[in-house]
Amino acid sequence: MPFLIAAPGVPKGNSLPILAQPIDFLPTVCELAGVQINPPDSIHGESFADALRSGSGHHRDVAVSGCFIRSSENGSVPRKATTPFLTITKWGYAPVGANGAPELYDLTVDPLAAEDVSADNEGVVREMHDLLVSYLKEYDAPEGALKCWGRNPRLNGDGSWAIDYGDETH
Repeated sequence: MPFLIAAPGVPKGNSLPILAQPIDFLPTVCELAGVQINPPDSIHGESFADALRSGSGHHRDVAVSGCFIRSSENGSVPRKATTPFLTITKWGYAPVGANGAPELYDLTVDPLAAEDVSADNEGVVREMHDLLVSYLKEYDAPEGALKCWGRNPRLNGDGSWAIDYGDETH
């Protein structure tokens, strides 16, 4: 997703293909503005201001977006939830797609993630799922999140995790 930033010291009209996450926004803007922050608790966001100023560089190997959810006691996903979406330079991965099975996208040829290629890349699906679980552990995700997303990928999912949001009668 494009993210536009204009700030003193940031070259105009430059495009920088780096991976960043929403949690990186606060430390980046603060650094660009020259503001020091001392939050009461540590934050996981990392500034990418240096890459913006230089017009090149690397920021993250992995970016995850989605929402925070907790599973129920039995590990099931809540009725309404958004699956995390893990991105690396080549691949985009959703552990639970619209039909309940994982979805995988080759972002080098499909940057809008329109064509699921998981059926032809089960090994990559497993690698991406392992990467998601490692990411959750690295950032001290609560046990409920690990319980919910930490299971093996549901290759050939039966749709049990997909919910028709238009039908409130379930």
